[in-house]
Amino acid sequence: MDQTSEAGTGHPARTGRPGDTAGTDLLIGLMGNLRGQGLTARLEDDGLQVNDGTGGRTIRLECRRRADDGDRWWLRQADGTWLCEADKPHEIMTSVKGALRGADA
Repeated sequence: MDQTSEAGTGHPARTGRPGDTAGTDLLIGLMGNLRGQGLTARLEDDGLQVNDGTGGRTIRLECRRRADDGDRWWLRQADGTWLCEADKPHEIMTSVKGALRGADA
């Protein structure tokens, strides 16, 4: 994973493109939506840490462009597993909750 900082944000590049802050912006928006669903979410240097709020399983999400899908924004887990497109809120919630349960997203 690219660990270079995004220009002016102090957060690592989550896009593989230094200076492109859109991935971080998408994670920040997602953080609020996840919290609204009762999940615990916080932005860390290595991505968005998400927990079900009960102290159970925690997953780390990254927001990256997916080359094999026309360079569209996607969410993926830290292990490289692609979850869903980053512009589909319902699919995001379903995928994240499934990942927290340990199910295939």
